[in-house]
Amino acid sequence: MQTAEVSLNKYLIWFALVYLASSLVFGTVVSWLDLESNSFLGIIVLMLSASIAVQLFVKDHQRALMRAELRYLSFWSWLASVFISVVELLAVFAYSFYEIYGVIAWLDVQAELAALLF
Repeated sequence: MQTAEVSLNKYLIWFALVYLASSLVFGTVVSWLDLESNSFLGIIVLMLSASIAVQLFVKDHQRALMRAELRYLSFWSWLASVFISVVELLAVFAYSFYEIYGVIAWLDVQAELAALLF
């Protein structure tokens, strides 16, 4: 068994990227198909992200995560998922506010900039 310290930042970044991409893709599909949103979608996104991060670790190191590594990766992955979810929620609120009240027009921001922001 390998005892050297392993940097888990690479796998944490993979988790965050997969979480962001899959939540955007699944959220867009649910929105386009006008389906009911529930917690099952969040569970799928978390499981997909975690399984990819762990599979990459196992592929790179040819071993399972040790208990300390698992705790570290679990905590920071949870924190990353909360941060990404809050950012996505704020983006949806900002877009909804724009759609309802036209706040971009009130601020006299050009249409190109609005397209880049949203």
